[in-house]
Amino acid sequence: MSVTSTIWPGTSVCAPTTPGALTLSSPQRVDLRVYRGDTGRFRVQVALPGGDDIDLTLAQWDCDIRSSVDSTTVIASLTVMMVNATTVEVVIDAATSASLPGNCVWDLEMTLGGDVTTLLTGEILVTKDVSRT
Repeated sequence: MSVTSTIWPGTSVCAPTTPGALTLSSPQRVDLRVYRGDTGRFRVQVALPGGDDIDLTLAQWDCDIRSSVDSTTVIASLTVMMVNATTVEVVIDAATSASLPGNCVWDLEMTLGGDVTTLLTGEILVTKDVSRT
């Protein structure tokens, strides 16, 4: 099953929440629930605030899993594949989900036109499986 999320990069500069402060980046929080040993996938469509699509064909992607946000070690990376010019599919394969040590963190980072934008971030909540080889 695929879930489509619409992300709006370029909206990071907004009205100050405190005097003299601007939020320059604010990734959307999305926690992933993973059943250990299963494949999982979801889609991300990137658009501007007015709804105009962004051409992602030249974008580069980084989607890493770490034990904590400050960890220097990447446990695994999720695969990011183009679906069409405005949508990517993010996949955790069965071998990767089987190797997760427990709950961890992840994020999805896009580099486009020299700008780096972290679109999504969150925890990966791992449920241990019963059937396995």
